[in-house]
Parts: sequence; structure tokens; C-alpha cells
Amino acid sequence: MNALTVEKEMLPLLPLKRVERQTATDKGLLLARLYEAVLRGNTYKSKCTLFVQTTEGVRKVYTTVWYASESHICLKGGITIPIRCIADVEL
Repeated sequence: MNALTVEKEMLPLLPLKRVERQTATDKGLLLARLYEAVLRGNTYKSKCTLFVQTTEGVRKVYTTVWYASESHICLKGGITIPIRCIADVEL
């Protein structure tokens, strides 16, 4: 996916936009990858690449996901991102 890279500290300053998902399966697959990212981050301290949809286009950030729920994720430093704004995740 072609996207500009940003630092995780910049995410709260970006105007986020909802990603339209075609099916519930799309959201389920994203959640599964996010839960895997949490497992890898908490167990092995490994990072993933998140693709976040903003009003200016997709941005990517290389970070550790510490927590994921059905509505949002939490990154180091208490930064939260709504799941509805995450376009993709690469483990």
C-alpha cells in the first residue's frame, strides 16, 4: 500500500477518516491481525506497520500495538486509534 510514513506521536494530530469495509469478514480479518499484533508486541516486543486512513489519504506508522478491542487499539504512550480508521496492518 502506498502511504506516507508518520511518527506515532503525530497520530493524535491527524484528522482520521472512517474506512468503508465491504463485509463483516473484512472487519473480522483486520481484528484477527490486530490481535496477532498485540500478541507479538506484548510477547516478543515486535512491531507492525499500521495503515491509518486520514482525510488527506492513508498514512503508515511502524509501532507496537499494546491493546486491541472491537472498537479501538492502544499504542505505547496511551495513543488510541479507532478500528474504523485502520485501513490495514502488516505483521
